[in-house]
Amino acid sequence: MTDTLTVPDQVPQVEITEKQKEINGVVKELADKTPEQVAEMILADRERIAKLEQLVETDEKTPLLNERGWINRTPVEFARGAHHREPVASFKIDLDKLKYINDKISYDDGDKYLKLFGSVMLATFRKGDILSHRSGDEFYAQSVGMSEERAEAVAAELSKNMEDVINLQMPENDFFPVIQAAARDNVQLGASVGFQVKEWSASDNIPSNRADFEEYVNYELSKNNKQADRNMQANKKARRVTRE
Repeated sequence: MTDTLTVPDQVPQVEITEKQKEINGVVKELADKTPEQVAEMILADRERIAKLEQLVETDEKTPLLNERGWINRTPVEFARGAHHREPVASFKIDLDKLKYINDKISYDDGDKYLKLFGSVMLATFRKGDILSHRSGDEFYAQSVGMSEERAEAVAAELSKNMEDVINLQMPENDFFPVIQAAARDNVQLGASVGFQVKEWSASDNIPSNRADFEEYVNYELSKNNKQADRNMQANKKARRVTRE
């Protein structure tokens, strides 16, 4: 007796997942394209991804980075400063009287105040500096290659530029009614600025091991930002005493 091959009446169907369907669709689409067209599609996708990443890191109320953008970028730039032993200036800025505008006038006008100051920061700092509105009335900046002397000048320039923008507002400007209300209530708008510069000396033992270097950078970055915040608080107190 010879063995016979039994063929089933029905061949079992293999279930295709949604992911497999998506992959099959992409493969079919690419099969009809020339290499040049495929390259153009890849480039377009990269550009779309870059635009999405930029949107994710951009603040909703100002032309600056948001907290996510700040957290992602500052360690990289601080590390660059450490690697090349370039000074790194950290700025902490508090936008004065934002709560007054939100509570006494409107949140829309508070948003205008935030946007106005964001524009002043862009005009004051260098192109390539990291500028961020992280939350509420808190703004931050980081500048690689900026000396102590230059950072002091930038801090003074930032405060003056904001005062000039406020003082030069005309009746046709949207923010003018806010300035009038603040003047009636004897409220001074502006910004309190603090900064700290990390300058590398021969005694700084910068680790060469990658893991140790990252830990070192995060520690020094945090220390710089904390001192900038303390200096900002001192500036705010001094401004308050001067006004009184």
